[in-house]
Amino acid sequence: MTSLGNSTDGLEIGMVVAWTLSVNPSDNYLECNGQVVDGSKYPKLYALMHNVPDYRGVFLRGLGGNSASLGELQGDAIRN
Repeated sequence: MTSLGNSTDGLEIGMVVAWTLSVNPSDNYLECNGQVVDGSKYPKLYALMHNVPDYRGVFLRGLGGNSASLGELQGDAIRN
């Protein structure tokens, strides 16, 4: 989920939040599925990005330890 910053939840605009339910927590979030941001509906988010990230099928991992650089995608290391 990407925060739109239109609420008083304390999250920054564009902040990514892990959400495990099948419905959005509120209208203040967009699913990170690569969709185009509607600039007329979400001007603050649109100023930061024109598409939300596409995290479908991706494991989000924190930076540090064996992680790559911030924002870098890594292929999986386990092959079956």
